[in-house]
Amino acid sequence: ASNRAFPYYYYTHRLLGGLHRNAGRVEQALRAMELEETYTFGDPAAPRARRIEYLMQLGRAKQAVALQKELAAARPRDPQALIALARLYARAGDFDAALKTAEQSRPLFEKGSAEPDFEAADIFMAQGEYFDAIRRLEPIIGAAEKELAPFVEQNTGRLAFDGMPAPRARKLEHTAARLARALFVTGRCYMQIQDPETALPYFQSAHRLVPSNPDFVYWGGFACETLGNSACAASAYNAILQRFPDHAAARAALQRLR
Repeated sequence: ASNRAFPYYYYTHRLLGGLHRNAGRVEQALRAMELEETYTFGDPAAPRARRIEYLMQLGRAKQAVALQKELAAARPRDPQALIALARLYARAGDFDAALKTAEQSRPLFEKGSAEPDFEAADIFMAQGEYFDAIRRLEPIIGAAEKELAPFVEQNTGRLAFDGMPAPRARKLEHTAARLARALFVTGRCYMQIQDPETALPYFQSAHRLVPSNPDFVYWGGFACETLGNSACAASAYNAILQRFPDHAAARAALQRLR
């Protein structure tokens, strides 16, 4: 009834929550956030997420996890609710629970989805277990490379789907994006263990698959820079700025090279 009579009532509580937060009135802020969620018109997940994030910032991880558990229970077919819960567990340092929850999301994704494995890799990385993360990604890379192998141009290493029916091409493009993501994360793992020489080909392969992603180019450049190859690094950073002139990290990297 309140929603119909006062269509912007929920927004008033959002504003009040922000004011209380800025003034350091923690309990009043949390109460306002709770009321925003109660009176919101649409999906309550967004105000719930804001309240959970605030609790995490306050160091109240148990309360945050409890709220996300409630949301996941209310959405038993939503895999993202479990993924969000897994991430909260990881942020709270309960990595076993995080891995278990990520795996519980698997039946809720489409068959063959790699999302639980990507999430597990992130959890391993968060605890510094980079080789475990790499091992979790290896099957994704192997399966995707096998599927895409017939469509790789010999001279350039790029994919060619010319003349292919659109649904089939879209499916392969999704596979390419999944492979690029797995290659990129693997490269990041090798960078974390101080092995830029091994990391570089992963970034380069990811870039060939998805040339439009500047992160793949940037990290390739950073690997070159770490290896002492300034020319290779500068070439990568300049290539980013040609397409993305506001890319702050690439601009700062060029300054660093000078």
